[in-house]
Amino acid sequence: MRSFNDAAQRHMVKHKPSAPKKNSKGKPQRPARTAPPIRKRGALVVMLDTSGRMLRWNEAFEAACGYSADQLTGKSARNILMPMEEPGKFASTLEHVLSGKGGVTFEALLHNIKGTRRSILWNVSYWRSAGGGIKRVICAGIDVTSEHRARELADQRQQELLHMYRLHSAGGLAAAMAHELGQPLAAVVSYCEASIQALQSPRPDCEKLNRNLGRAVAEAHRAAKIIRELRGFILKREVDSERFEIGSVIAAALGMVGPEARARGVRIETHVEKDLPSAKGRFVQIEQLLVNLLNNAIDSISATGSKSGLISIRAQRDTPGTARVSIEDNWPGLPTEVARRMFDPCFTAKAGGLGIGLMIARSIAEAHGSRLWAEQSPSGGTIFHFNVPFWN
Repeated sequence: MRSFNDAAQRHMVKHKPSAPKKNSKGKPQRPARTAPPIRKRGALVVMLDTSGRMLRWNEAFEAACGYSADQLTGKSARNILMPMEEPGKFASTLEHVLSGKGGVTFEALLHNIKGTRRSILWNVSYWRSAGGGIKRVICAGIDVTSEHRARELADQRQQELLHMYRLHSAGGLAAAMAHELGQPLAAVVSYCEASIQALQSPRPDCEKLNRNLGRAVAEAHRAAKIIRELRGFILKREVDSERFEIGSVIAAALGMVGPEARARGVRIETHVEKDLPSAKGRFVQIEQLLVNLLNNAIDSISATGSKSGLISIRAQRDTPGTARVSIEDNWPGLPTEVARRMFDPCFTAKAGGLGIGLMIARSIAEAHGSRLWAEQSPSGGTIFHFNVPFWN
């Protein structure tokens, strides 16, 4: 039998018994050790002669390859151990080992007789005879197929997660655009309808028509800019900061929400500290942050049926290098559940709300190195705060 008994003699290569040789004194000569110890169960072990032909192997190797002893004995190890590798690779490996320079480690596919393939990590070394010459080559391998499959599964899972992230980003982008573009697009429609009515007049007011069309074009450009800003923001693209005045961005936000606030009987006051330094950030993003907070306050006040609502906007120096912007309303304070979850994605206490306005507002604040938080005002209303860095 030309295979190892891995169970009974796993620590030593098995040999056929042979008559012991005698020395010059007639005493039995101790045979030279013919194989290194095999200490790991399940390891594949193959012994080759110096020409690279199969001599002996253990049962683990025979089970892995599926070939019988008659099919393996005397065969070139290259055709068994490295069938898919370049022809010269096995020869160079064998040459390196036989030169006594040290062992070689490589990974190759082991083809089973049934056609299956296993990834084996081989370590090829040598052992010497009693006279010191290299007589045999020992190949010890471990099956790493399961590790490769686990890695492939992890890579596949990673690709699935990346795909889900892209879908999530696309969904977030769509929801954000639906939320943020509602106001400028409604303004475009309003100005265009007014222009159509003016054209239908027997004597069109060209000055008014020109003004309405100019405002419609301005709102359309603003919508396009919001799309660019939101797309870059949600996809985490780097954007260049710009220099702007805090009073100017507040005035721009008021221009957007002012008509709606007046229609609902909500008054808005502004208190901007004199000589505030210029701010650093993205004008459109800070404008959208303010618009979201102001719309949120207007909706909340209107929900109470009040016709005397008041919103106060304050901007003043805060920590070194920043200005604090606060938006305070006078409607009854936040319910506990709303206060706890109001920044969560898709949470809303308003009928027909998307639940994304405050989430976007907080994300914009964080992108500018700040945070957005809320607290109850002394008058019983709610105050939202965020900071904006100065340009210098």
